[in-house]
Amino acid sequence: MLKRYEELLPTITKDFVKADRQVLEYILNKPKVFKNYDNTDKQKLGAYLVSIAKFLGVKEALDDIQRKMLVRCLVNELNDFTLEELDKAIQMGAMGKLEVDNKHYQCITPMYLSDIVLAYKKHRGLVYKKYNQKIASIERNKPTKKISEKDKLLISVELAEAEYNDYIKDPKVYTESEYRFTQYKFIIKFLVKYNFFNNDFNMDNYTDEQLKFYIIKFFKKVSQSNQPIREYFRDNWGK
Repeated sequence: MLKRYEELLPTITKDFVKADRQVLEYILNKPKVFKNYDNTDKQKLGAYLVSIAKFLGVKEALDDIQRKMLVRCLVNELNDFTLEELDKAIQMGAMGKLEVDNKHYQCITPMYLSDIVLAYKKHRGLVYKKYNQKIASIERNKPTKKISEKDKLLISVELAEAEYNDYIKDPKVYTESEYRFTQYKFIIKFLVKYNFFNNDFNMDNYTDEQLKFYIIKFFKKVSQSNQPIREYFRDNWGK
């Protein structure tokens, strides 16, 4: 569903400040997360920490032990975060654009980084909420268009296929995504309608996280069949 609005992004974000447009870009096109870092990536992260300490005005440079331990801490404890977001968070924090104590007290510590990241994630959630409100407004103001059942079916299959392909690329990253609940609801309606889920499955009885569980469970089942999802749909239609 996010991809449907890419061409409308300039319109959707015209009243977003520049920093928030960048935050949204990292939501819609998430960079490589820390937990997927190889040694080269970790060295790059370490070099970044050394340079950002200079930028922030820390008088004593990070030594090798501090740098390596900070990298290990970020990779292990903030494994769903990214270098690009960390840089944006630190810069926004330094400029007073996040609700956080941005004073480093001459030391880049895990606590300092954690506080900055938590404040950034809170701000990121607000940016995404604003984005969703803009999309909802666009949908409400669209002229009513009658869509045939065939077109509805095609849209549903294409969305399910796009989500499934994202899932099989990296199930762990997909499972930890915070921004797919609209897609889940749309796909589950389709799966119930065409008997891939029980007909008495009522979305209103489940939280977003529970719906996510059922979608991922379904994707695992498709994956275990070793079939492309369209082929799986065709072979199991109405069963």
